[in-house]
Amino acid sequence: MRILLLALCLVFAGCGGATESDTNEDVEEDTETVFDPLIGSIDKANEVENQVLQHKDRTDQALAESEGLGDDADDDEDD
Repeated sequence: MRILLLALCLVFAGCGGATESDTNEDVEEDTETVFDPLIGSIDKANEVENQVLQHKDRTDQALAESEGLGDDADDDEDD
């Protein structure tokens, strides 16, 4: 009976939990998912959106500047 109890204790001791280094390696391997292409597409779309918004801001600024110059010229003609 003692031998059986000792054998069971050794079996349970051998099935101990994973160490921190084992879990870190598993996490690094599992970082790739089936959704990675979709996430990449979303990131790319966000970058394109940012570029379009920057272009819009530059265009709006240029338009505002040209309207401002046009208003001054009209005021000079009326005087």
